Amino acid sequence: MYEVMKSIAVWQRFKAGEWVRLLVAGTVALWLLLAWLAPYFAAHGRYDLYAVFRGACHQVAERCFCIYAQPMALCARCTGIYSGIMLAALLWAKPCQNRKMLLALLGSSASVMLLDVALETIGVYHNVKWLRFATGMGFGIALAPILVNALTDVLTERAGAKKTTKNLSQFS
Repeated sequence: MYEVMKSIAVWQRFKAGEWVRLLVAGTVALWLLLAWLAPYFAAHGRYDLYAVFRGACHQVAERCFCIYAQPMALCARCTGIYSGIMLAALLWAKPCQNRKMLLALLGSSASVMLLDVALETIGVYHNVKWLRFATGMGFGIALAPILVNALTDVLTERAGAKKTTKNLSQFS
């Protein structure tokens, strides 16, 4: 009987994970769409969407991709992060139980992104938008499964199922 109940709990978590993946991907897709629409509205005298994104990104114009000769509401790196989250949430087939691997991947991608920041800061190169986008996307791809797993844990715990993450000490 225990095995049957355990199988049901695993199945419920899997189904919850599927819904969370779609919710995360859809929410981020909407966020990116609004960021892409901001230049269109700005070209027509409406700057309201930039205010919406001001708390999420520095919006330095020279670090943003341009549409309609106007900067996007997100810089290249933030656009990459959100694009990576959306892409990974759509393509990640199932919830990953190897949390140590996910944290290692997140740490590695964050290190690459910080290296990009450091190299630009010391003057090795200047304002390479595609590189900012790529390092941001790598970080977003690494962040997505952690985000999906955490949200799935919250939803399944509220539904009465046993969560898989007790605390951060299980990662050591």
